Amino acid sequence: MPKVSSITRVLEIIEAVSYASKSLSPLELSQKLDIPKPTIHRLIQNLV
Repeated sequence: MPKVSSITRVLEIIEAVSYASKSLSPLELSQKLDIPKPTIHRLIQNLV
């Protein structure tokens, strides 16, 4: 299984949020993108 970079994951998060019709919680992002919730939290924190 190929390793996914943090940059790729951040771009996936940004894309999901930009196309969402409503706000997405970290849990919803985790489920939608198949990324562990702690990773979602870490990546979002790094964006802020």
